[in-house]
Amino acid sequence: MLAGWAQRLSGKETASGCGVSWKCVPRSVDMAVRWGREHVCLNDIRVLGVDEIAWHKGHQYLTLVYQLDEGCRRLLSVGQHRKMKTLEDCFDWFGQDRSASWQVVCSDLRKPYLTVVGTALRKRFVCWIASLS
Repeated sequence: MLAGWAQRLSGKETASGCGVSWKCVPRSVDMAVRWGREHVCLNDIRVLGVDEIAWHKGHQYLTLVYQLDEGCRRLLSVGQHRKMKTLEDCFDWFGQDRSASWQVVCSDLRKPYLTVVGTALRKRFVCWIASLS
């Protein structure tokens, strides 16, 4: 309930309106996000989009991963920084089985992203080729 209200109000207003300490609100939001990540369906995603967005002055970025399938467009992951490790962690979260349905990964020409995407797809195709022999 706190996480739901925190989408609409500030943390202070949520805590005051629900009669709890302001410290409870971010913990509730963290718990809701963790539960959501554990229970989100990532099967049958065919098209992914990868990009970054500046969120603060001084070249601070977030890495965004989207599902871009026809009929289902949604934000799947937001990671701090625009580093290879950020995208690798996201792809690890998907896992080998779920990433097997990927047909297209769209990205700009940011070399670290292209390297991670290439590695992820190469692993998939190497496994696929190995299963044919």
